[in-house]
Amino acid sequence: MRALHEPRPRRWRAAAVALVGLAGIAALLATSPPPPARGWLEIAPQAVCAQDEVTLTWHLYDGSDAPAPRDVRIISDPADAFDPPLDDSVLTVGSGTRVSSVRATAYVTMRSDAGAFAAFDVTGVTVMLCDELGRQFPDASDARVEALAVEPGGATLVAVLRSTGWSRVVRLDPELGVLGEFRLPLRIRGLVVEPGGAMVAVGSPLGPNDAAILAVDAEGNERWRDRAGADDPAATLVTVAAVALDPDGDLVVAGSARTADGFVEAFVRRYASDGTLRWERRVAAEGPDAADVRGAAVAVAPDGTVGVSGWTAGEVAAPVTGVADAFLVTFDRAGVRAWAHQAPGRIDAGSLAVDADGRWLLVADELIALEPDGTVAWTLAAPAAALLTHVAVTASGSVVSVYRQVVTIDLPGTAGSTFLDILLRRVDRAGVVTRAWRVGSHRDERGQALTAWPWLGPEAMVLGGVTDGDLLVPRERGQPEPFVLVSLD
Repeated sequence: MRALHEPRPRRWRAAAVALVGLAGIAALLATSPPPPARGWLEIAPQAVCAQDEVTLTWHLYDGSDAPAPRDVRIISDPADAFDPPLDDSVLTVGSGTRVSSVRATAYVTMRSDAGAFAAFDVTGVTVMLCDELGRQFPDASDARVEALAVEPGGATLVAVLRSTGWSRVVRLDPELGVLGEFRLPLRIRGLVVEPGGAMVAVGSPLGPNDAAILAVDAEGNERWRDRAGADDPAATLVTVAAVALDPDGDLVVAGSARTADGFVEAFVRRYASDGTLRWERRVAAEGPDAADVRGAAVAVAPDGTVGVSGWTAGEVAAPVTGVADAFLVTFDRAGVRAWAHQAPGRIDAGSLAVDADGRWLLVADELIALEPDGTVAWTLAAPAAALLTHVAVTASGSVVSVYRQVVTIDLPGTAGSTFLDILLRRVDRAGVVTRAWRVGSHRDERGQALTAWPWLGPEAMVLGGVTDGDLLVPRERGQPEPFVLVSLD
């Protein structure tokens, strides 16, 4: 595999293609009306930053730019695609109008003044948000950013790029330049960086006798490994999904294993920094109906309380409400179970974070904030057509949540199209949304990892994922490419 590009990454935050439809104008007062005029829209320049001006000029396909019976009237979907809004503005054939784009995803169509749509074609402009730092990995096509981590108090970001087989671990500086990289024989699901730069990676073993936990130094040399209980003949299909650092330097991991009765149980394990197992606890479905319980995330509060979360089709703290619920179970430092919470969710729910005051943030159908004693502080519903996927806490204590949102565009005269954008929301301690912003292109984007980066600032947050479009740079092979994106405010 080729090395990453060496030039410094551009400070691009997002990219999109604004699709523009044109309506021709039917001939007037004809005994046998000819076909509607066919036109196209010239957009210059064709690659801009948000807020940059572009010129829209309408032409006829015969190249004449002859006057039309009526001017064309512009409509946009959504209405705030451009600034000032283009809705109801008039563009004469052959003339130009200058507008400023304010959205990464802007869809515009045009109609005749009489409101009758005729023939139109589609063209486009690439709109980039240029105020933030990001990097796309063109040499890692068909992979995704599976995990992100930063060294405590340090200036190094570690990104895990994974498709199938071995995982690629890339160390990045504050400008997202590559400091070094190595590969590990593990399908990594989570990673932490210890003080000094050593790392612990967890995931799915490549083979029946391979490790599920690998501890390495900053260069990728192995320090110790563990199979996370896979040596037990009663446990099969062991997967470690997440890892976190204890305030005292211990490691806590969470995952799932299939038991002898055929069902899946979640587990949480605490290790000393040298790999010595201190204790293990299981989370299984209760009640008369057995069901799977899958551990997806783990976090450690400042007082050492451990929280393991995930999703279940059974009863962990309450009867299941649907196909699958999200759950959170907490344990004290000695491994004694404290309390549990269960809420409506879905398969793959259960992302988890904890703030400096010990308040837990759980991803279910909605974002749930739980006090250290398990009482609900507040909940925040997801926006329309959006699926909550990740949550993290910044150094200042604000909460950032990530959503996968379906965007539907219905251009007149077309069948319409849908794609996935990433929506991010910043929430204060009272559960009030203070900022919302979108990352998207003309194709699908999916957020896969989220972490705070205190070294860059109190609100600094890093998003990792995969793009099917030209999000930050044009894709080299036309395949999905991983990306990282930094938000500083």
